[in-house]
Amino acid sequence: NMPKMDSHSHYGKENIHVETYNQHIDDEKSDEELEKEIDERYSCMETLIESVSNGINKALIISGGAGIGKSYTVEKILSDLNENSDSSFFFSKGYLRATGLFRLLYDNREENQVLVIDDCDAVYNDEQALNMLKGALEIKKTRQIGWGSETKFIDENGDELPRYFDYAGSIIFLTNKNLYHVIEKDNKISPHVEALVSRSLYIDLKIDTIRKRLI
Repeated sequence: NMPKMDSHSHYGKENIHVETYNQHIDDEKSDEELEKEIDERYSCMETLIESVSNGINKALIISGGAGIGKSYTVEKILSDLNENSDSSFFFSKGYLRATGLFRLLYDNREENQVLVIDDCDAVYNDEQALNMLKGALEIKKTRQIGWGSETKFIDENGDELPRYFDYAGSIIFLTNKNLYHVIEKDNKISPHVEALVSRSLYIDLKIDTIRKRLI
């Protein structure tokens, strides 16, 4: 039997073999079969986004190659959902430091708020940011976020914020990285990323070849 990949298992050579095997299987499929699988993944993604938007789940990680429409699709789905609800969302794109993340979590801390961290891949190499995110994704209705031992927190704009605050929001991560591969590197960052993945829903859109992009 093929080993099953999930967010709580150890990722080693066996899982790399599974991905290689699956690529071989893709090569044998027709365009119609691949198109159906891609449509099913996007449909699944929409369901998962809705579950985060309405607070059923607190975090979702969506991975896939650049230029496949992740940002556009997520923004459209959230916009459509928010037309008939009290929820709101905010996109953060590009480079993000731990101090900026702290401010974003504070500004989007309410129960009906969704923070979308889009293509901020530096976050996955920053232990301070990852520890903050782990706290934000604990399995509690309200989680407490804190900032070090300083007497006060000054953000990048010079604004003073409380060093600790209650967080009840939700987060969607959009990334070009396959975070399972980050975990497989087995470096000092890997356990933090693994904890992040274990506390989130995860979907890889698997549009990772030129052929799939053209379908």
